[in-house]
Amino acid sequence: MLTKQRFGISPTESQAALQARRVNTQMAAVVDKGIQLQEVFGTKFAADYLSFHKVSIDVTVRVLTKPNERRAEPVKRKFLY
Repeated sequence: MLTKQRFGISPTESQAALQARRVNTQMAAVVDKGIQLQEVFGTKFAADYLSFHKVSIDVTVRVLTKPNERRAEPVKRKFLY
C-alpha cells in the first residue's frame, strides 16, 4: 500500500507546502543545470538560461559569480530542462 509517509510527506503537510516543495526542487534543478551550462558555454549563456526559467537575478548572480556559496551537492533531478 502506498502511503504519504512512504514518500516523506507528513500527513499534516498542506497541499500548498507540497506544491512549494515541488517548485523549489524544480527550481534547484534549473539552477544546477545553469551552473553546468556555465562551465560549457560561459556565464552569459547560463545567465540567459536562468532568466528564461524565471530564476531571480539575486540567485543568478550569486550562483554564477560566487561558487563557494553554492550547495555542496546538486539536486537529484527528476525533470529535464
